[in-house]
Amino acid sequence: MRNRINWIIPVITIATLAILQPACSKKKDDQTGGDAFTQLMTRGNGFFEKGEVTNAIAAYLEATTRAPESLDARLNLANAYLLAGDSANAIEQSQQALNLDHNSAAAYYVMGCAQLRLDQAETATKNFQQSQHLDPAVTALNFQLGLAQEKLGHLEEAITQFESVAKFEPQHPSVHYRLSRLYERAGRSADAAQEMQKHQGVSAKNAGVTATAATFEKCKYTLPRIAFA
Repeated sequence: MRNRINWIIPVITIATLAILQPACSKKKDDQTGGDAFTQLMTRGNGFFEKGEVTNAIAAYLEATTRAPESLDARLNLANAYLLAGDSANAIEQSQQALNLDHNSAAAYYVMGCAQLRLDQAETATKNFQQSQHLDPAVTALNFQLGLAQEKLGHLEEAITQFESVAKFEPQHPSVHYRLSRLYERAGRSADAAQEMQKHQGVSAKNAGVTATAATFEKCKYTLPRIAFA
């Protein structure tokens, strides 16, 4: 009887190891996949912050392949396309992000910026308003919405948005100039003159600094997101 027990124990041990080995192997593979995703996102963020958008896009594209349901990867890719001036792909990736989370204020914002660059002011306005509904305290969003409303000829709505920017960011490099022009069109000459004076003061402090569309779009929504697998 004792010999039979001694024979059974090794068999059970071997069978147990055979069962556990695939599970352990799968766990190891999952960890490796997660590590690769994190490395790709980190690499992409490094390229993005240095302005090397072509390399950033390549890294983020591979990250979305490894983790197609990662909202962070989609938003990073959308922002990289926006920075590269590829508005069509920025819109597409923003939509992919919204498919994952329809309450992503960042995705609505990036999509709106890309649409505004394509002179699609009406759809951009709708997306900016949706982003603002979800998260109202973003000054760059007020500015972009002001630009969109101005393009649509909605002067009072544009003025309201730009006034909000001027209140919370008085050293903004463009808002006082925009307000001056709109006040003039609205027949508010004294206000227009005052805003132009403020603009000249801000410009003197920022002499030699070149502003681009990306300068005015920059906010928490356009910062690269840390990897989360």
